[in-house]
Amino acid sequence: MNSRQFDPIDHLTVTVTSVRTVTTVAVSGEIDMTTRDVMAEQLFEQLDAAPAALVIDLTKIEFMGSAGLAVLIEAHQRTSQGTTFAIVAPDPSAACRTLAVSGLDQLLPVHHTIDEAMRSPDR
Repeated sequence: MNSRQFDPIDHLTVTVTSVRTVTTVAVSGEIDMTTRDVMAEQLFEQLDAAPAALVIDLTKIEFMGSAGLAVLIEAHQRTSQGTTFAIVAPDPSAACRTLAVSGLDQLLPVHHTIDEAMRSPDR
C-alpha cells in the first residue's frame, strides 16, 4: 500500500511581486487549517517590510475556510501606519462568498478587481 503524506504546498501557492511601491501577494488554491501557514508566512514577511501598499489577490482561491479569514484579519491588524492594505476577491468567487457570508467584506477593504483596488481612495 502506497501512502503519500499531505504537503500543504501541493494545495496552496503564494506568489509575491513588487512593482514600484505596491507589493502584491497572489494566493491560489485552498486556504484551510492545513495550508494557512503557507499564506501567513509570506504575507507577514511582506508586511514586516512595510511596503507603501499591500494587495492580497485572492482571484484564484478555490476554497477559503475560517483559517483563511483569520489570517486576513491578522494581516490587516499587522498593517503598519503608512501601508495601504487591500484584498481582491472577484464576484463571484469562493473568496468573495466567504468574505460576504462572514461579514468581513464590510470590515476589510475588499475590491472585486486589481484595478479597483489600485484606484481606491485608501490606496
